[in-house]
Amino acid sequence: MKKCLMSLFSCLLLFSLFSATVGATAVNTQYLEEIQSIQDNLIKNLEQADVDNTKEANQAINSFFQNNPVNESLITDYFVNTNQKTVLPETEADSDMDLKSYLRTNIENGNFKEHIISDNVKITLTDSPFFIVETVTDDEQVIDSALLSSDMAKLAASQATPTKTYTLDVKSILGNTIFSISVQGYFTYNGSAVNPHLVDAWYNKGTLSIWQVDDWEEGVTYEMTGKVRIFGKGKFHFGLEIAGYGLTVQDKFYNVFQEGDKSGGVLWDKTVN
Repeated sequence: MKKCLMSLFSCLLLFSLFSATVGATAVNTQYLEEIQSIQDNLIKNLEQADVDNTKEANQAINSFFQNNPVNESLITDYFVNTNQKTVLPETEADSDMDLKSYLRTNIENGNFKEHIISDNVKITLTDSPFFIVETVTDDEQVIDSALLSSDMAKLAASQATPTKTYTLDVKSILGNTIFSISVQGYFTYNGSAVNPHLVDAWYNKGTLSIWQVDDWEEGVTYEMTGKVRIFGKGKFHFGLEIAGYGLTVQDKFYNVFQEGDKSGGVLWDKTVN
């Protein structure tokens, strides 16, 4: 498992990002309009940059904010003046949530915006100073030794999907990464069955005032549907104080995964409980 430390303000969203009740309400338009303007300009820049993987997306985002710096006071002013205690509006620290439902509802209601930048880059803008970046990167193909002796490998019709890394990044409008989780692997399939092959899974964290990760696990699961997953997951305990303004300490279980089927189809997704 790989872990790395990021910059000071890299600290808050993915944790409180998914600790919600569905349906964000409108916030002070003074801050919302400024945030939306920054986000809209970022999307225009990314659409022109022709990005198609994690590295390219991060480089383009970093370049945009280097050329268009944002004053840190916008974030502190947002939380102080909107009286928000978690990063996504109208969320609760101790509530369970369905992340897909939360994002879908707010996108349908016009609170959030989803942008498909390319086949491998998707960005979800929120009505807060933070946004979600989901990317898929093609890696050098890896075939493990266990596969060579497996029943699947003995079947002439078996094939392997490309080795890929799915990364979920949460970033702020300062341009820095708050938190990320990645899972890397591939699947072998023959039309009748599918096997998962996890290469690695890891998380990157920012500098948190309160931080603890329990029960980190990476592995594979076999679903009732016949599909299989490779995953990285763990329980994150976290909290942060910005300029004397404290965001709620939370405990949430995050799971980022790739899912394969017997026909070679692969999807990338995440859950939070």
